Amino acid sequence: MADSEKNEDDKLDSTTVICVCLIYLLATLFTIAGNLIAIIVIWRTKEFREVTRILMANLAVTDLLVGVLILPCIIHTAATKSWIFGNIWCQFTGFNNLLLCSVSAMSLTAVSYERYIAIVYSLRYIDLLTLKRSVIVVAVIWLSAAVGASVPFFGIGKYKYFDNRLTCGLDYKDNLVFTVTVIVFYFVLPVSWMFYIYYHIFKTARRHARSVHALIISLPGHNIGFSSKERKATSTIVIIIGVYLLTWTPATIVQIISLSASTISIPPEVDTVTTCLLFLNSACNPWIYCGMNAVFRQGLRRQTRLLLQCIGWKCINTSQDAEQNNSTQSTVNMHNQDSNSVV
Repeated sequence: MADSEKNEDDKLDSTTVICVCLIYLLATLFTIAGNLIAIIVIWRTKEFREVTRILMANLAVTDLLVGVLILPCIIHTAATKSWIFGNIWCQFTGFNNLLLCSVSAMSLTAVSYERYIAIVYSLRYIDLLTLKRSVIVVAVIWLSAAVGASVPFFGIGKYKYFDNRLTCGLDYKDNLVFTVTVIVFYFVLPVSWMFYIYYHIFKTARRHARSVHALIISLPGHNIGFSSKERKATSTIVIIIGVYLLTWTPATIVQIISLSASTISIPPEVDTVTTCLLFLNSACNPWIYCGMNAVFRQGLRRQTRLLLQCIGWKCINTSQDAEQNNSTQSTVNMHNQDSNSVV
């Protein structure tokens, strides 16, 4: 793995630096804007179940912190080609890198499980997922991630600055056991869990769609084919798993190669791109987990109309009307949330 101990020949060229700055700048804007919008819509949309609201808001807050605490430092470091923030901030950044990546990975599994219960065991949802349990889950996620990220401060592993990552992070070569633990808990297990969960969600959605399909195949002019719900379930699951693998897998593979084959030199551009993809996950999450949710889209349209009307000096009355409409339609839309969205 390239780091600050390597010579100037191993550092990024100017063209790569410019491209990296632009990519990270766009990633920062999309991460902050997307997750802020997600938090506002989730907070103001009454149709969401309380458990769904807490888990999705937790994921959005985590990704927002990535955009606020980590990405701006990377942009500055890429532009100046040096880390000027000192060792204390480097340790803090390394801690935040591992903390927020860990929380994000575990939050994704929690959101996946909530959708699994909502679709596969919809009649037992209220009994299985309560507000108290969801708060406990979020607290456990943050506590366990904080404990794991604090381990390097006690001599097991260490945080340091890496030239080609343009940030401070965990030195994966310093402690092999801790590195393997991080990879297993924050990549292998979440990926395995998501494959398992979304496979069963797809099976359930497909079974329900075929049940409905079987009732109407006898209608004149109706052809047997892949139903719209099956296509929706398939495309959603492919996007969720595909984006997660696209953003997390390359960096994980690079780390594994650097650990298992010390004679292989990872090109600096590869190290930079894979790290960039990892952070892009925080920019993608709000558009996937919120944007593909039917209730979220309805809430976003409502809040957009409210904003436009506020600009036209109709804010107070419109806000009261919107709240009244939210309360009136919450029960109906609560049902639509589970039947229309697999995310």
